[in-house]
Amino acid sequence: MGTRKSLRALAAGLVMWLLMPGFLAGCGGGGGGDGPQYALAIDEPPSLTTAADEIALTGDGFLPPGSTCSGDCQGLLPPPVFGQLGAYTLGWRNEASGASGVLSLAWVCNCGGSAPYWIGRMPLVPGANSITVTMSAGGHTQSASVTITRI
Repeated sequence: MGTRKSLRALAAGLVMWLLMPGFLAGCGGGGGGDGPQYALAIDEPPSLTTAADEIALTGDGFLPPGSTCSGDCQGLLPPPVFGQLGAYTLGWRNEASGASGVLSLAWVCNCGGSAPYWIGRMPLVPGANSITVTMSAGGHTQSASVTITRI
């Protein structure tokens, strides 16, 4: 699943670069408050009902203040560059079981870039599992939730 998310981020960056040349012409170290802003989100899983004892979820975070990108868009197909993210906390909690964990962001920042994204596996208990992901950075906190039913 991590490969699919990375390929999605790379494809999005390449499409943006092709459609909007010069989009990040001034990137050379930009980021933080000057760059695009994103909201915390959970990608909806293919099914909200499962017999599995865990689920893999993916989603997007927002760009923490102090994030930097040292990549540029030179050449026909420049390689993706992973930016340095500013300070943040990102975690999940399953209200049904009380289980929780920490998540990490990755950010492809050059050539149009992507929203910082995360991937995580969360254990499920029988019944409704309300999973909340919360991110804090630069004095801002955002949360997103999804309910997965384990049968």
